Amino acid sequence: MQNKLTEFQILPDEQGRIVEPGWAAKLVFDYCPRNIVQERMKIREWDSYILISSSGDYALTMHIADNRALGQVSACFYDIKNKAKYECYNPKPLHGGSITLSKTSESGSSVYKGLFCEFMCLVNSSDRHLYCNYSKVFNASIEANVHVNRDSSSESVSVLIPMNDDKTQFCCNQVIACMPVSGSVTVNSQNFEFDSGADFAVLDWGRGVWTKNCRRIHCVGNALVNGKPFGFNIGYGFGNTDAATENAFFYDGVCHKLDKIFIDYPCADDNYKMCTVRSNDKRFEMKIEPIYYCENEHDFTVVRQSEKIMFGRMSGTAVTEDGAKIEVKDMICYFEQSTGKY
Repeated sequence: MQNKLTEFQILPDEQGRIVEPGWAAKLVFDYCPRNIVQERMKIREWDSYILISSSGDYALTMHIADNRALGQVSACFYDIKNKAKYECYNPKPLHGGSITLSKTSESGSSVYKGLFCEFMCLVNSSDRHLYCNYSKVFNASIEANVHVNRDSSSESVSVLIPMNDDKTQFCCNQVIACMPVSGSVTVNSQNFEFDSGADFAVLDWGRGVWTKNCRRIHCVGNALVNGKPFGFNIGYGFGNTDAATENAFFYDGVCHKLDKIFIDYPCADDNYKMCTVRSNDKRFEMKIEPIYYCENEHDFTVVRQSEKIMFGRMSGTAVTEDGAKIEVKDMICYFEQSTGKY
C-alpha cells in the first residue's frame, strides 16, 4: 500500500524520527540533520546526476557524497559505443563531514575543491550548473561543463522511509527525471556534446541515516516518446517499503506511481543476458537488452563499496494511472547494483 503524503514535514523531527513514511510527487520535507540522534558515522548524503546521450553512445555520471564514513567526489564517463570506462574518483575515508552539500534539491550549492579535482553543482531557479575538472588521475582527465534544466511544474518522486523498525534510521530521497541537458564533457582531450533537444539527465538526491551494511538496485532512463518526455525510476533493496517505494514513471511532466517492481537481472557471470522488468500490477512491463557492462570497486578495509553497472536498451509498455498505454522502444537506460559497508 502506497501512502501518499500531503503534509510537509521536518525530517527528522525533534526526536530524530520520521513522522509519517510515504511518498509524494514533489518535495515534501525539510531535511534537518541537527535533529539526527544516531551516531554521525551512519549519516549518508548524496547528489548523483546521470546524463545519457540519446544515441546511446556515451553517458556521464557526476556524484558528490558526504557519507561521513566515506566522502566521495567522482565523475565517470562511459564510452558505451566502444565499451570503455574512464573514472576519476576522489575518496575521503573517515572524513567526518567536510564536504559541502545543499540542504535541499531545489536550491543551493554542493561544492568541493581538492588537490586533484574541482566539483560544483549550483542550483538557481530552473537551471542546474554542473561543473567538474579532474587532472589526470587514475586512467583519465575529465572536465565537464553542463547545464541541466528543470521545469518547476514537472513532477518528481520523493520517498520518506525508515531503514528498519527503528524510525531514527531513515532515508529521504528525491528523484527528478526528464531534465534536458546541454553542454560538453572533455575526456583525455576528446570532446563530447549533450543536446538539450534530445538528451536528458536524472538527479538522485538522498539524505538519511542508513544501516552499516546496505544494498540498492537502481535503474533509470529517459527518452522522447511520442514527442513527449518519458522517464522512469526504479529503486529497491533497502529500507522498509511498506508505506512507499521509489518506483515511478514520468510522462509529459506527470508522475505515475508504481508499487512493487520485480527485475530478472543478470548476475556478474551472465551480465549480457536479456532481463525483464515488471510491476506487480502489470502497468510497467519492459525488457532490457544489455549493451555494456562494467564494475567499480572501492575498498578501504573498514569502508567498502561495490557497483555493478549495465547500460541497455529498454522496450515495452507503461500504463498511466488513467489507463493510457505508452509504447517504449529501445530507450537507453542505466542499471546499477550497489553494495556497501560503512
